[in-house]
Amino acid sequence: MRASIFENSKEFLPLNNYKRIFGLILLASFAVSLAYFAVTFQGMRIHFFQFAVFASALIFGPAAGFATGLVAAIPSAIATHNYWILGGNAILGACVAIYARKISIPLAVVAAFLTQLPYLVATDLIFGIPLAMLQSMVLLIFAEDLVCGLFAWKAKDKLRQMLE
Repeated sequence: MRASIFENSKEFLPLNNYKRIFGLILLASFAVSLAYFAVTFQGMRIHFFQFAVFASALIFGPAAGFATGLVAAIPSAIATHNYWILGGNAILGACVAIYARKISIPLAVVAAFLTQLPYLVATDLIFGIPLAMLQSMVLLIFAEDLVCGLFAWKAKDKLRQMLE
């Protein structure tokens, strides 16, 4: 069956065997590894850890997305001393899975970003990030989420097959 932009994800794999638990641990570890890998473009660091956060959320559900998002954000939180990042990525991971139950995965990624956005803006303003920089960061994070979400959407079925 070919994936459609309008296809939603109604079922998640339960963590009921060692293979699946190990799969989730691998995805979380991959997310942390990807957090250290960034491409610098015009002074902005572009991250790809959201791929593993979205993949775990789409395969295992909201709790896995929350946990993977939380763990994946640890390197960024430590590097910037902005521990608010942990909550934002946890919200993002959980919301993708929640929304993917009802709407298509690409739209779920956008909806999860929009759900995370008020938290992101409020906490970054509290942290003292200038508004001009915050605007650029929001656009970059949206682009990262969209690209990583599309890759996770395409990889989800193959990864899920390996875990069944």
